[in-house]
Amino acid sequence: MFLILLLYSPLALSEICKMRPIEGVGKIDFLNPHTFIQNNCPCNGNNCTIDLTPLACGIELYNITTNSLMFITPINPACSQLPILRFILSSNIYTMNVGYVRITTESNSFVSISDLVINQPEGDVQFFDINEMVIIKKVKSFNQSISSSLSVINSKLNFISIDRNITLNFINSDIHFSDITTVLDQELFLRQSIIYISKSLIIENAHLTIYYDQYQSWSVLYANSAIEISSMAVTLVIEGDSVSSQSDCYQESCAPFISNTPGNKVYLSDNITFEVLNDTGMDKLEILLHDHSVELCFTRTKGCSVVEKYGYIFVFVLFFILLLPFLVIPVVIWMNKMGCRKKDPYQDFGY
Repeated sequence: MFLILLLYSPLALSEICKMRPIEGVGKIDFLNPHTFIQNNCPCNGNNCTIDLTPLACGIELYNITTNSLMFITPINPACSQLPILRFILSSNIYTMNVGYVRITTESNSFVSISDLVINQPEGDVQFFDINEMVIIKKVKSFNQSISSSLSVINSKLNFISIDRNITLNFINSDIHFSDITTVLDQELFLRQSIIYISKSLIIENAHLTIYYDQYQSWSVLYANSAIEISSMAVTLVIEGDSVSSQSDCYQESCAPFISNTPGNKVYLSDNITFEVLNDTGMDKLEILLHDHSVELCFTRTKGCSVVEKYGYIFVFVLFFILLLPFLVIPVVIWMNKMGCRKKDPYQDFGY
């Protein structure tokens, strides 16, 4: 394991603080000296390594503040609850090696991570409930041929670059990319999130899965410079009730999901594919290109029910059918009575 660590660290590691195996507790104080095996821990500085190998499923390590190199040995991905790292105050971390973990911060904290290395196949790293300043300069996988997952949940995060084999899952979050050119060429799951691109944006061989909720909103990407889309696949997932059941038949809905500032162009190729899930009534999904935005539009020209198509006629016919007995029965009685009088003209005179 430490060969992996040395591979990513050009610095000579002179101090190591290894976490002590602790059982039967749900939370562990990072600043407690009994948390680590070695004395004078937790150490600090670029020549120090924090080894959190014993961090187990469902355990929260809190009060973390350090400028050291953090090394977290991966745990069993089958854990129903991932371990939690909770940061306070200020931390500048040169490299953080993680496998399966959740990361959050307390108020008035600052965390900067130069390299976030996901060191396990199908590793899962989650940032959640972060409203403070967190900057991650580089996200990469130790094995470039195997995908890993990075999730951001209810948070505000700043990235510079993320490797293409990292699957991104943004849920109700604000994401900032501050590289000169941001390239999105991976799998992205976007659920009610906003992505801000400081400079130019290139979308190449990316698959965007966009979740459309009952409030009729989805994620939006903003760029401050040119946007170039060479190839992209878009999957629109309808959550909750089908959109077709909530809206009138033959309705068209459009909303921008990629846009930039005035004066900058959007370059869009024809190599774009679409797919819609959970809405059989949706007939067409397409992209409309404008000067400064790309709109995602869908229409419903199929799958409408009979009531939706012929509602007024259906109501009139139903009303007429219900009213028909009250019109027909008196007429039939009258006709029968008149018919009897024609057959026996002396009936009224008692003969």
